[in-house]
Amino acid sequence: MKYISFSLLIITLISITSCGSSSSLIASWKTDDFSPKVYEKVVVFALTPNEQNRNLFEMKLTNELTKDSIKAFPSFSVFPLVNSVLNITKDITDSLYLEQIKAGIKDKIKSKNIDALLILTLLDVQKEQTYVSGTSLTMGGNMGYGGYGGYYGNMTPGIYSNSHYDNYYSYSYATIYETGYYKEEITYFIESRLYDSESQKLIWVGQTKTVDLSNIEIEAEQIARIITKELISQGIVLSTTLVD
Repeated sequence: MKYISFSLLIITLISITSCGSSSSLIASWKTDDFSPKVYEKVVVFALTPNEQNRNLFEMKLTNELTKDSIKAFPSFSVFPLVNSVLNITKDITDSLYLEQIKAGIKDKIKSKNIDALLILTLLDVQKEQTYVSGTSLTMGGNMGYGGYGGYYGNMTPGIYSNSHYDNYYSYSYATIYETGYYKEEITYFIESRLYDSESQKLIWVGQTKTVDLSNIEIEAEQIARIITKELISQGIVLSTTLVD
């Protein structure tokens, strides 16, 4: 049992040292008929019914964009009731009323001088059950931790007098096996879209994949970095420092 405990410790340490961010960019597209520009007011929308997650993602992305001198603002500071409106409109079948709501949003975007919208949505969630194969750990000695004292304290020549090195290896090494197990792997796909307010055209689309989200704050920050890096590296949004 002490062997098994040590084996589990080694496996745990390997898992800790090898783990990193589980988010990555899997797709990126930009329109051909667009010239990079400096936006004066990019509003970040995270469309989710969970208000706490909305605020978290919007603030993380706003902060990352601001670090690179891109003027960004979270939608909750400009459109605090946008989630409530979306929740209402999803059940509305009156097309005329829907058009009135859309017109009202457009008017507000124009009146607040918003020239770009960066919208994040949860595109898909996939669940998959995978099998993690068993592991083995080879260790010196087969008497366990409790045998250390007797092993080092009993140096009687008779123990080793007729032993060959191959006998010693077979005596001294034991292999411990950990049984395999099944685990459920959950993958989240988030889509980000950048719209130019003046032309109302879609400028850029990016998709990220997050596997086994364990800490939403850490992953939100990583996704924000990925999106910001892609927007800048692809020349889609210019930093104000590049034109000053």
